[in-house]
Formats: sequence, structure tokens, C-alpha cells
Amino acid sequence: MDTGILLEGTPTMRTPPTTGPARAALAFGAGAFCVQFDSFALNTALPAIGADLGLSEARLPLTVGVYLLACAAAMVPGGRIGDAVGHRAVLACGLALFGAGSLLCALAPTGELLIAFRALQGVGGGLVMPSGLALVGRDARAAGLALGAAGSATALGPVLGGMLTELAGWRWVFAGVLPITAAALVAAAAAGSAGAPGQDAGGGARGPRKSIGGGTGGGRPGRGAGLGRAFAAGTALGSLANAATVVWLFAGPALLQGAADLTPAQAGPAFALPSLAMAAAGPAAGRIADRLPALPALALLTAAGCAGLAALPASASAPLPALLALLTACGLALGTANALALIATRRAAPDRSAGLASGIAKTAVTAAGGAAMAALGALPAAR
Repeated sequence: MDTGILLEGTPTMRTPPTTGPARAALAFGAGAFCVQFDSFALNTALPAIGADLGLSEARLPLTVGVYLLACAAAMVPGGRIGDAVGHRAVLACGLALFGAGSLLCALAPTGELLIAFRALQGVGGGLVMPSGLALVGRDARAAGLALGAAGSATALGPVLGGMLTELAGWRWVFAGVLPITAAALVAAAAAGSAGAPGQDAGGGARGPRKSIGGGTGGGRPGRGAGLGRAFAAGTALGSLANAATVVWLFAGPALLQGAADLTPAQAGPAFALPSLAMAAAGPAAGRIADRLPALPALALLTAAGCAGLAALPASASAPLPALLALLTACGLALGTANALALIATRRAAPDRSAGLASGIAKTAVTAAGGAAMAALGALPAAR
């Protein structure tokens, strides 16, 4: 008897309905927030880190680059291991590694050790993302809430990182996520009580079976771990949306400071509304995935977000409220597209390959964002 998946209207005697899936979603949402936060919050702390630890300007980017590379390198293996041994166990392992790396980073006495500990932190983050997506990805609303938490960290990370660095010191960029990581680890451990041995709470399975969203997740007979055209299309659109999001994250504050003539201290609060739109995008994606075909909606949102992004230069002379409205609409469209892409690719995969599929999709999306960031960094040198 399958007690790990709780379908609507079919409670079991062991646990209240949705307890396990809710805890899995909480663990993934909190973990994804921490992983994304330490991807984006550190940029504003780099000057303080360099001055404190004696890292040269040439080596400072390694504190960000090593983290991103380790995270990306761990995603596909982590997802595949989750398919074999259970995604909840891999999620818990990833959270533990991420937490240990965060603590070591906060205590790092030298720049070289900080870079090494960032690699450990990145490996943990790379395990969290595909395992969490595999656990909750078929419950669109739960996945949307979790991805909304990650989106809020993406948008607010630079602002909060700067505040933490200024008020308490750069080490708190790492120490500040420890309580959240610990809470996520407790939730991941508690989520296992909802499933029978050998099963995962929240919809992640090691074989074909029903998901909490209803329907079957095992794929067509004979297809094995094939991912198909829907998965490829969702991954491609998600990669485009994430690359555009990176450009939006850099272009928005730059426009507010340049065209709108705001100071950095004014631009941060002004960008709060677009950032909140990015945070609200995850839950919106969950609702869309429950009501509409995911791929057409994903294509439309990606196109709308990219069109809004392309319109930003022409809107530089617009009044500040109009510029903020465009930035907010663009952030909402792109944020929803990002979350919807990960939900769509998870749903397109058979349950027995959920971790592998989530790892491949998240790696591709992350690589596209990294390429966009590298292209932005190269622009000043090309001028």
C-alpha cells in the first residue's frame, strides 16, 4: 500500500493529508531560498571580503565562480542519485553540506579557504535543487511556492547582502542563512514520516506511480527514461527566460540610477516592487500550471518578458512610475516563466527519471544565466 502519496480525499491513518508533501515543499522552498541567496548576495560583499582577507581583485570573482561551477556540476549527478536512493535523502544531504559550507565560509580565516568552502557550499546547493524539484514538482502549487521563495532570494539577494555587509559584516551573508538551512533540514527529515520505506514524500518516486497532483508519472510504456520534446522545449524556453532575468536584474538598478538619476541608496528601495513581483511569480506559475497547458503559457510569458526587456532602453526617458511599472511587469513575466519552466520539465519526465530530468533542466537554465552574466561582464571591456 502506498502511504507516501496522499491524494485528495484519501487520508491515511498514519498522518494527516498532505503533511509529508507540505514538509517536503517547505524544505525545498527554504533550501532553494538559501542557495539562490548566496548566489546573488555575495556580489555586494566582495569589496569587504577582499579588504578583510587580502584577496586581490583578480581572485575575488572566484568566490562567486567556484560556487556556481560546483553547484552546476552537482545537479545532474545529484538528481540521478536521487532517482536511485530517494530524493528526500539527497535533499537532506544537500542541505547538510550547504549548511556546513555556509558555517565554514562564515569562519574562513583566509581567502583561499573561503574559496574552498564555497565549493563545498556549491555542491550542497547543487544537490538541493534537483532533489527538491523531483520531490514536489508534480504538485504545481507547492512547487510554485517553493520556487517563489527562490525567486525572492534572486531579486532581493544583492540588496540584503549589501545591508548585512554594511550593518554586521560580510560573514553574516553566510551565517544569516544557517537558521533557515537548519529549519529546512528538520522539515526534510520530518517529511519522511509520511512515506513508507523506499518511498519519498511529496511526489518523488523511484518507479512509476501516482503523484500528488493526480495522474500517472511513470511515462509511456517502453519509453524508459526518455525525456521527449516537451522536456526539451521547456528547458530551452526556461534557459531563455533565465538569461533574460539575469539581464533584467542588472539593467533594472542600472536604469534607475542612470536614467532616473537615483542614488544607489534610493535605487534599492525603488527596485523593491519589481523584486516583489519576482517573488510572487512562483505561486502564479503554480496556479497557471494547474489550469492551463504549461508549454504555450511558458512560451507566451517568455516572449512577453523578453519584449519588455527589449523595451527598457527606449523607456529610459520615461517618468519614474512608468519605468517602475515596466520593470515590474517584466519581472513578473520572466519570474513566472522561470518557475513554470521547471514545473513543466518535471511534469514532462517519468517519475523514475525525475531527479535526472530536474538536474538537466536546472543545469541548462543555470548555464544560460551564467552565460548572460558573462556577456554583461564583457560589455565594459568591449567598449
